[in-house]
Amino acid sequence: MYSKARAAALANDRSFHLAAVLVRGKSVIKIGTNTHKTSPKYGRKYKNGDMAFCLHAETNVLRFARPGDCITVMRWGARGELSMAKPCAFCMEYIRAAGIKKVTYSDWKGNFKTFKV
Repeated sequence: MYSKARAAALANDRSFHLAAVLVRGKSVIKIGTNTHKTSPKYGRKYKNGDMAFCLHAETNVLRFARPGDCITVMRWGARGELSMAKPCAFCMEYIRAAGIKKVTYSDWKGNFKTFKV
């Protein structure tokens, strides 16, 4: 899972190399990265009124999620080191709404942190 997620994240054309892995039971269902793809379902409205519709790695995989699934989010820096990938507030709203039961993410030191949703 890790090596495929890393390869997908580093190959995207974005400045942030994140990957989210959707897991159901013991099976990887989908690996997603940040993308220019859009979805009206996952829009983000900012305080200044601007809207954004490009998909974060988390919302990219949530399109395939079922209640009870788990998500792992990882981010790689320019030198290939793991870095902070805690989901943003917008993604957390969609993660809760999808019924995801657990989120694991890489922290600033490259360790993994887990919390139940």
